[in-house]
Amino acid sequence: MIHPSRHLAHLFRIALLSILANCCLLAGTGDVAQPDTITFPSEDGLTITADLYAPDGTTNRPAIVLFHQAGYSRGEYCEIAPRLNALGFACIAIDQRSGNQVNGVVNETARLARAEGRGTQFEDALPDMRAALAYARSINSNAPVVGMGSSYSSSLVLTIAAGNPELVDGTLSFSPGEYFSNAKWIQNAAAKVSVPAFITSARSERNGWAGILEAIASPDKVSFIPTSAGRHGASTLWPTTTSNEPTWEAVENFLSQWLPEPAPAALRANITYNPTKGEISATFSRLAQVVETSSDLTRWFAVTTVSGKAAPVELIFPTDKSSTFLRSRPLDQTTTSADVTAVTTSGSDGRYTLNVTIRSTETGCDQYADWWEVLSTDGELLARRVLAHSHVAENPFTRSGTVAVDADTIVWVRAHMNHCGYGGMAMTGSVATGFQPAELPASFAPWVTTEGPLPDGCAF
Repeated sequence: MIHPSRHLAHLFRIALLSILANCCLLAGTGDVAQPDTITFPSEDGLTITADLYAPDGTTNRPAIVLFHQAGYSRGEYCEIAPRLNALGFACIAIDQRSGNQVNGVVNETARLARAEGRGTQFEDALPDMRAALAYARSINSNAPVVGMGSSYSSSLVLTIAAGNPELVDGTLSFSPGEYFSNAKWIQNAAAKVSVPAFITSARSERNGWAGILEAIASPDKVSFIPTSAGRHGASTLWPTTTSNEPTWEAVENFLSQWLPEPAPAALRANITYNPTKGEISATFSRLAQVVETSSDLTRWFAVTTVSGKAAPVELIFPTDKSSTFLRSRPLDQTTTSADVTAVTTSGSDGRYTLNVTIRSTETGCDQYADWWEVLSTDGELLARRVLAHSHVAENPFTRSGTVAVDADTIVWVRAHMNHCGYGGMAMTGSVATGFQPAELPASFAPWVTTEGPLPDGCAF
């Protein structure tokens, strides 16, 4: 396996599976996971501050309204919301008036409530939560709205589902309990909840909500108890929480009922972060999957196909906590690849033209070689030639491009298939010595996939 170059100027992170707990401190870095901060009035006129996560610029999709736990702020969800975005949901994480701060994000609603002398107990947050759900509904009245709560707010979201069913189409409750003066309030409310409901918590807390789960009237109720310790509230989904993936899988399965079609699964991976080397390694064992990456959650490019290979498969990404997102999708057609079969050169020292011949199984825009590229031996992208259309009637085919290298610089030349990524035969060599075929691991330099130039559609 080739490790990332120390000379790369543009480094990346796995944001869907981020390691950094205070990701909301990254404002100004250009991280697409950063939300738009918005405000809207609570039922009693108090200004609510919230983060709107809609990375593709639209909220015309199912929405999840995210409520934090005691003493926290909307910052509880800075690592959770981007992964929910990748599933297909818009997210609104609000500051309730009962809270303080987390992950470097101050609870602005609570600060304002204290300044105005308003109540800041748990139950005082109900007007904020109802207003947030109504706001989400107003953005797109035709899309489902799901309420997701953490600790005390996960109990209150059940009371809203019971008393205001028009506001919410489903609920997720992380560590609910009877945190209020009325010891049976939540359980009694649960008897009126008719929408789909999900409950989970740290393993040690399961007895605290067993009665609530039993009381929920909805036939579509789901609970999940982790085999590991877990963590209180929604922070059990944080990447820093040991064995968070099984809980994520249960959450994603529950949420899939509100998506118009099955969403591509998030990459199931064992993540290791090495701060000394500045890299994340993602090891996964799912076969017959295509791993895709994106820098903006709107345009996804295949990195590699995990099929017929010995597990586990490891990808290594350099990281400075700027943005790279990963997901996987089922392999829905026969594995194909684009093979580089010949490379000839012309030009003068420092700038050469490469004539690259590619052989691939092309069927049209649904399956074609969409670029070839030149890489240094340590994985730096030196040049890329984007192919604007398929070559069904011309295969193999040759296309030229330029690269700024010295005659004796050893480089790799490989091609990329639009639907299954890298993995075909590559060629290595230099202008001075010529190029020879060689098998390049598909896990070589996956981080360059989102670097430009990139295809902007397929002509035919």
